[in-house]
Amino acid sequence: MSTHEFGRILDLFQQTILNFSGVTLLGGEPTLPKNFSDLLHELEKRKLFASIYTNGIKIRNNTDNVFDRIIKSPSIDQIVIHFQISHIRDSVYLQRMKDLKKNKKVVIARYDFPWATRKKEIDIILKKIALLKIPLSWSFTHPYDLIDNTKSCDYIRQSEFGILSDKLHYFFEKA
Repeated sequence: MSTHEFGRILDLFQQTILNFSGVTLLGGEPTLPKNFSDLLHELEKRKLFASIYTNGIKIRNNTDNVFDRIIKSPSIDQIVIHFQISHIRDSVYLQRMKDLKKNKKVVIARYDFPWATRKKEIDIILKKIALLKIPLSWSFTHPYDLIDNTKSCDYIRQSEFGILSDKLHYFFEKA
């Protein structure tokens, strides 16, 4: 979305929605657009807040100064980072999460537990999140076949929780 269009939409929301205070930026990956900094500026001009739902790659690497821009922005109040098992041993990634928190940003780890998650993986994730002292948002997912025989993931439906009951009980007990 162009910066101008984003600003126009924010103006429209502010004019028509009672108590409109901000947006959630998600995607795809909301930090990918080259005009990301300009989009934040549009929020800042209007004194609006934004939550970002991100995989955190551009934050980790500070690509295009995304991390620096988020830290400096008074509009970014929450970052939901799609946490993955590969992040557990990535000291730079974990330090970025700590730095965001230290700079008064609410940091939430989002983890999608695949249906085949082992209890050991649950332990590792929960322990790391506890050490970081940040909230955990989670879901359980399972693969399904698409029309073209490729695999994708979907959230587990209520009727499918039976096959996960052991893992769910374990997760809740540990969490």
